[in-house]
Amino acid sequence: MKRDYYVSRLESLYKEYYGNGGCQFFSECEKGISKSCTFRFDKAKVGANYREKTVIPKIVFVGLEGLNGHQGIEKPETDKCYNPHYKGVRYVLAYLLSSYFSKERPDSVLKDRLKDYVETMEYFALLNCYKCAFGDKPKGRPHSESMKEHCQEILFSEIEALEPDIVVFQVKDKNKRPTNFEKNLANRFGKEELICGNEDTGAYWYTLPSGKRFIWIWTYHGSGRTYSQKQGWASNDISGKDYREKDLDPVLNAVLDTMRQLNLSENSAGNE
Repeated sequence: MKRDYYVSRLESLYKEYYGNGGCQFFSECEKGISKSCTFRFDKAKVGANYREKTVIPKIVFVGLEGLNGHQGIEKPETDKCYNPHYKGVRYVLAYLLSSYFSKERPDSVLKDRLKDYVETMEYFALLNCYKCAFGDKPKGRPHSESMKEHCQEILFSEIEALEPDIVVFQVKDKNKRPTNFEKNLANRFGKEELICGNEDTGAYWYTLPSGKRFIWIWTYHGSGRTYSQKQGWASNDISGKDYREKDLDPVLNAVLDTMRQLNLSENSAGNE
């Protein structure tokens, strides 16, 4: 089951949620927001090689809106991925997939260093936490309480359609997360044991309704602006060293160890 299969599942999902003239919650969600709607009823970006190789895990990233809206199911940028929102995405993706491309794990979030891992950008899917964006600037876009309540339902359904092995949720600020998100996530996907870290930066097991288990990783938003602030990816080093070495990399290492053990167990069972 390759990219076309998952795109087909998503299209059916969007027809259900966005059919008949648009999202049924749009009028409710835009109430109280004075800024014009930049894009609405957002759809996933799915890499050209998502599930192309069964040995490579299916990874889904979830973040806040990018600089431009995408209303059709597109492919993520690869060689031209200048979008600063991709900075954290590219680092985490390169870290998790480097061994599949016979490369060392990255040691920086700088664009020039991550260009060596550009091929990994074809093996993931990208989802927006919120499905509409209001305003013409990438920073400080408002989210109504209705958006915080309803967009997560669509997001959870997208995750089910994509059947990931790993979800990376890059919205650390709990004030920007949807309403009761952690509780609703656990109710939907049966939160299990902690792998490493916590709900700021950490990894947990969850389970899809189909019974398939997957790993959920919490981390910071991937925007380039975050790296130079006093907290976040980098407090005193634009390469992200402070946050990476203290918080993020240990979690990613634990995830890789867990996936390795899981693959060993599955291969052993298959040989019995």
